[in-house]
Amino acid sequence: MKTRRENIISELLSTESRYVSDLESVLLNYRDKLVIANNKANIIFGNLDEIHDFHSNILYPDLERCGVNPAAIARTFSACCQDLKTLYCAYCQNMPSARQAVAELGGEATPSILYQCQTEAGHQLPLSSYLLKPMQRLTKYQLMLRDLVESSNVVCGKEDLDDALSSLLNVIKVVNDSLNEVNIKGLPKAVSPLGSLVAHDVFQVTSENKSQSQILFRNRSQRRHVFLYDNHILICKPVNEKTQNYQFKFSLGTSSLGMSSIVKGEDKKIELWVHGRGELYSLEAKN
Repeated sequence: MKTRRENIISELLSTESRYVSDLESVLLNYRDKLVIANNKANIIFGNLDEIHDFHSNILYPDLERCGVNPAAIARTFSACCQDLKTLYCAYCQNMPSARQAVAELGGEATPSILYQCQTEAGHQLPLSSYLLKPMQRLTKYQLMLRDLVESSNVVCGKEDLDDALSSLLNVIKVVNDSLNEVNIKGLPKAVSPLGSLVAHDVFQVTSENKSQSQILFRNRSQRRHVFLYDNHILICKPVNEKTQNYQFKFSLGTSSLGMSSIVKGEDKKIELWVHGRGELYSLEAKN
């Protein structure tokens, strides 16, 4: 078990070093050249320089100082999770704009400026592959921490490793949730903060307006993607489900929301209403 732990830690350090080098190479061979040419560098790379600085100057040196001590590595990850969350949420929220900017520069095929940068850098992979590395790195941390948990016991810091893995999984969830926010167009600032994303799915949504027991009007059923956050329910129109793009339609604050999951004769339907208002919303699931 000791040898396995040491191998995992060795892999963690070697891949972290390579990750830092890859980010530096992208910044030097693409970002800096695009800055000189005044070609959308800030949009394409977002805060990648901040991510590089954090890993190069803080996380990687801290991990090196841990040696082969699993508990120290766990505490290092636990201490940096808030920084990871802030940096990677900002990076991922910029990804749709980055992809659009890459396309506007002619994509990555010859003879675009990005292809020229790739050729001069001697990279086998195009820029888009390198821009995915930050998200891939977060996933890699999760896998390696799981391996350390499985190969450790209480004496070797298993409790600290469990805590670090739990914190890192929360980081990944929050980062993924932030991607859903980006893909909702027209989202008003008034619904912030949304809180954590609890669940989301597609429903047939019908709205009614009631005055006491009398229905004043009823809208036809419409297909909507519903996002349940801690503080709000967002009702959105699917624009492109393949790319997970949505158009914001309206929101319901969870603090003043009523719900009934018992609708007579309808086992796939729930009803929502806002206390003090006459609107009633019926959500019918596919199954």
